[in-house]
Amino acid sequence: MNEDPLTNKTLYKGFEGGAVYTAESNSEFLVVIDESALSDILSEEDLDDLELTKTFRFKTEIERLKYLNKRFG
Repeated sequence: MNEDPLTNKTLYKGFEGGAVYTAESNSEFLVVIDESALSDILSEEDLDDLELTKTFRFKTEIERLKYLNKRFG
């Protein structure tokens, strides 16, 4: 049974409109960028083409940490 990585996530950083989480799943190190808070202020039409939650997968924890530091400081 596969565990949903979004149920086992750790907050990395919050920002206006969303948050960045880290998680691990099946030997992968994940970064989940959740901007779903934006759905409260956007119209249905604007939401149609937006992906509000994005998951990035890394083979090592070091690769993930480099990405996080470069993107979010």
